[in-house]
Amino acid sequence: MKVHPLVAQTILHRAGDDGLLKSLEDAVKLLAAAVTHLDEQDPGDAARWIALLPHLQAIQRAKIQLPEQAESSLAQAAARVSMALLWGGRYGAALAVAESGLAREHGLPSDHPMVLGLRDRQASAWRFLGRYTEAEAEFRQVLDAELRVLGPDHPSTLATRYGIASVLAAQGKAAEAAWADAYAEVHSY
Repeated sequence: MKVHPLVAQTILHRAGDDGLLKSLEDAVKLLAAAVTHLDEQDPGDAARWIALLPHLQAIQRAKIQLPEQAESSLAQAAARVSMALLWGGRYGAALAVAESGLAREHGLPSDHPMVLGLRDRQASAWRFLGRYTEAEAEFRQVLDAELRVLGPDHPSTLATRYGIASVLAAQGKAAEAAWADAYAEVHSY
């Protein structure tokens, strides 16, 4: 079911800013709850991830900035949806989700862990799309921030190191890739 744009605008106008803000916060809570019950790597959940996509996109397009906790939850949900799309081989869609999350006026700092997660998904999508130079540069910037914010042994930091190793290997930089991959493997225990 699709709502006519004029009807949607009328509803938004009548809801007012406070009503719309509350509705968006509730929608983020529902979306966050839905993604916690799904596994990004499980092919059996693929259709459910795709079903969540229009709801995520509608919230991302909203021009109202939510409170920090809701924005953080929305960014985390977007990162998980993007990851599920990556696992499903839908690299262009995964990139679009990550880019939409990053383009949103969320008010979160650029080194917020959830923003870093979206940036990591963006770099991953670029890697799978063969855009290695962009992916490597983004992975390296994310790694710098993760080392500062999360520390060298955090799982996200180690995953980003692995992303760098994968991009380097794809570019034929075997020696650099082996070092980055070995570091991530040694520190993941």
